[in-house]
Amino acid sequence: MERTLLIAVAAEALVGRIIVKGLEKKPQIIRGVPQKVTPPDWFVAIDYLALFLLYFVTVVGVLTLVVGRLEHAQTARRDGRARAELVPAGIFTLVLAASVAGGATNHAGPPWLVWGGLAGVAATAVFMTWWRRAGLMTSLGVTTVALPLLIYGGGALLTRRLWSEAEIFDGAARASFGAATRLAVTVAALASPYLLAPRPLSRTVVRPAPFIAGLAVAATGAVLLSLDYLSTIAAINRGLGLDLEPRAASRWIAFYLLAFATVAWTIVACLTAPTPARRRLGIGLGLVVLGGVGFGWPMNFAVAAAGILAMADASEAEREERRAWGPATPMIDDEIWHGFVGQVVTRLRADGGEVSAVSVRGDHGQIATVVLAERAGVPVRLCVTRVAGCVISLDLICGRESAAAPRWALVARQPGGHPEPPAAAGVGFVVDDAVFDARFRCRGERAALLAAIDADDRAKLAAGVEGWLAGWPGEALRHRVYPGHGASVDDLLPLTELSARRALPPAAATPLLLHVELCAQIARRMGAAIEVEAEPKADASVS
Repeated sequence: MERTLLIAVAAEALVGRIIVKGLEKKPQIIRGVPQKVTPPDWFVAIDYLALFLLYFVTVVGVLTLVVGRLEHAQTARRDGRARAELVPAGIFTLVLAASVAGGATNHAGPPWLVWGGLAGVAATAVFMTWWRRAGLMTSLGVTTVALPLLIYGGGALLTRRLWSEAEIFDGAARASFGAATRLAVTVAALASPYLLAPRPLSRTVVRPAPFIAGLAVAATGAVLLSLDYLSTIAAINRGLGLDLEPRAASRWIAFYLLAFATVAWTIVACLTAPTPARRRLGIGLGLVVLGGVGFGWPMNFAVAAAGILAMADASEAEREERRAWGPATPMIDDEIWHGFVGQVVTRLRADGGEVSAVSVRGDHGQIATVVLAERAGVPVRLCVTRVAGCVISLDLICGRESAAAPRWALVARQPGGHPEPPAAAGVGFVVDDAVFDARFRCRGERAALLAAIDADDRAKLAAGVEGWLAGWPGEALRHRVYPGHGASVDDLLPLTELSARRALPPAAATPLLLHVELCAQIARRMGAAIEVEAEPKADASVS
């Protein structure tokens, strides 16, 4: 729902706040009487689309707030953990959701109620992040992003003794703390790469997609400002609610452009990150930015609140990245490991076929042990990657490796931390097998998966296979697992026994070999077997 909300609010900002408001013609005033303006049909159609998007985003925003808190409470109850932030988060979210829904249907309560709900949600999000020990950088990042919401909401509430309620919510008091809000927004944007970007930052900096996004925003802004300065400033004010005064903004325009480009870089870097929590952090940041700080419609409150709560819920971002880059398995002596690999090779050769094994040293101390074999007429490549004697991943490919997207993919439903499989085209589905569906999340083409994996294979996979599998019909089946990262340490490999440096029993490699046989059979069913050319027949004619 958060991804849907992000796409919808981006469309609403472009169509409603930028295009429609920018093209809307103001009525001419003749002798003090405004003249009637008849817009063309195409403009009316776009205006109706903008109105639909406005209400659609409002509804989705309210649903995202309510459903997100209910799922959060259900998860905490299922895990048996009492979380201190459940009560205030639920109360402020319900108050804000009810106020937004009422405001969108012309049944709004007191204006201070929606401001109090937003300020309460922002404060709760900050508390949630620090309470869960999300990490110093993430906690500081969420706090920095929440600060403009707290200033704006808290300022509107705390200044009621200085201004009347009408002045507060009609804009008179708004100018008094608007400068502080703009400063907080700019600081949050400039600090976002250092606080919220994926780790390690040195690898994120060289990625092309975030760089292109930031450069595109800066270049587009510079071109538009040079072509029509006043209209561009007005579009920025409509889109983000910053209330920039054209003369004052001209002195800081380069500073603002840098802030826009920087936050665009951070959002794209997070959205393309390999870990789910970091991607959710990017979605939340995008929602807060696109929600703006103008708050001219109930939609803005719902979008900003959903965004800051999504960022607070992504408290696992730093822990996931640390698990992804650090080994979680015990260290194994090289001599013991080579003995186990020799046992695997011996068992494979005993069953027939050519088998070879080699160890390749890569960057950052990685050593990849590659075993090549043939099972059931299918070429098999088994690759185990180790760092400093610790196993990082096991990668099994049965067939010919493909660079295309898989037709289907499935991943075991384990606690967070295991990387996702390659993105398969299509939507998620179930195979109507209760045990299998409870074990795996599937995506792609359901018919292709059912054609490859029958009921017996599903039972074997559900009995203990971890990690993810992906299928390319006619080409290959691939299984990858990261022991210790959302999967058990001893999945397929007896790593605990190997680390103890004990003599291994002859059956130590049996689980791995049985799994290789299973995957090779599935790959053969998918048409990944080696095509053997028929030998030419000898000439039987007698000269």
